[in-house]
Amino acid sequence: MAESIEQGDELYCIPFHICPTVDRYDKVSVVRNSMVTEEWNVEARKRKISI
Repeated sequence: MAESIEQGDELYCIPFHICPTVDRYDKVSVVRNSMVTEEWNVEARKRKISI
């Protein structure tokens, strides 16, 4: 599989747990029918858990 991936290829990935993935970005793009239709703010961005 990795041998067939080249720089510039578009990949779609589904992580098992998205919290540590999504909170790295200020916004996410909503894609419908192969077109970006909306942008959503990531409310969890720049938050910290204090114990």
